[in-house]
Amino acid sequence: MGKPYSNDLRDRVVAAMATGRSCRDVGAAFAVAPSTAGNWYRRHQQMQSRAARSMGGDRRSKLTKHADWIAARLAQTSELTLGEVRDELAGRGISVSYASVWRMVRRLGLRHKKKGPSSPLSRTGWMSPSLATSGARRKAGSTSTASCSSMRPGPRPA
Repeated sequence: MGKPYSNDLRDRVVAAMATGRSCRDVGAAFAVAPSTAGNWYRRHQQMQSRAARSMGGDRRSKLTKHADWIAARLAQTSELTLGEVRDELAGRGISVSYASVWRMVRRLGLRHKKKGPSSPLSRTGWMSPSLATSGARRKAGSTSTASCSSMRPGPRPA
């Protein structure tokens, strides 16, 4: 992110605009965009200030006020998922993302284990460690070289 223009440049641009020069003329003279010159001048007229506004947004979470409720709710029901906490917050009129709930739980120092359903078993590979050892070297002839019906070449198109 860039830095704001200096207050000295802002003062000179606003002073030039106050003499009646156009935004385009002042922008070209001071190497700033015409819209920037106009914005600085309007801000000076409305607020009597040419200083740069603070950069960055509000980084406070909406959930800061509800941290105690979240901690109590997760302590009360350990099987509760973060998505369910988010849904309960939505029922209370607080709409936040899943990531916001996760960050608040982490900020509170709580450990939360997912208890969702497991993924389905693989139908193509062995899942048992006794049948497929990790890191074991295979012999060159251990892989199957037979082809299945889907791999056989079919008849040529006519």
